[in-house]
Amino acid sequence: MLELGVPILLPSRPMAHVTRNCLATQHKYGVKHHLAPYRPGDVVGINGFAVLGHVRSAIDIAREYGHPYGVVAIDRVRWLGHSEAELAEVIETQMKFWPDRRDALRALEQSCPGSESVAETLGRDLVEELGVTGIETQFGLTDGRRTHFADLRLGRHLIEIDGRQKYVKDNGPTLGDIDDVILAEKQREDWFRGFHLGMSRLTWSDVWGPGRQAAKERLRRELAQTDRLWGTAIDDLERFRVRRRAA
Repeated sequence: MLELGVPILLPSRPMAHVTRNCLATQHKYGVKHHLAPYRPGDVVGINGFAVLGHVRSAIDIAREYGHPYGVVAIDRVRWLGHSEAELAEVIETQMKFWPDRRDALRALEQSCPGSESVAETLGRDLVEELGVTGIETQFGLTDGRRTHFADLRLGRHLIEIDGRQKYVKDNGPTLGDIDDVILAEKQREDWFRGFHLGMSRLTWSDVWGPGRQAAKERLRRELAQTDRLWGTAIDDLERFRVRRRAA
């Protein structure tokens, strides 16, 4: 996936993986060779190399590493426009009797096309660990003059996962003067709150690593506060809704 330019969540001990049609699975010198037949159509050329494409690579990551690595990989592929049906077809037709097939199916069931980044997938996963349902991704509102999207919505509470991509161009400088960028983000949050919506903000240290438990406890408090103030129904916001992609 990295060769394809797709960000993924790396395991603590990453290694290179080589898929072959006619070689027994083996692991040597930091390279794992897989006996895992593939179709010619699964292969694409990138930077002079023949590699498996987005869909097959995401499913293989889910089989190899399970949760949450597989969910992150499949989310990234679905965000790029590949359908759930495409991913399911690979599992059902190519991997009917393969080991760890259930891990791939489980990751596909847990995936969502509306998570824009690795951190957003992990943030959604963290919210799901609270035992809640009805999470919406890419929740958009407009007042006719401005339109904004929030990463996650649960009832009348929004959750933003803050990462560098919101403030810094890819491999480049900030999107603008840092003071202006921060002010614009604060104004965006205030704009959302003007619709009687609560908001929580999460960073990488909240969604991955030892900070997850504290982040969940904080989210529970903030969600409860929003529910007390404004309830959970959003019928009054329907006339302001805009939809960018399926959630």
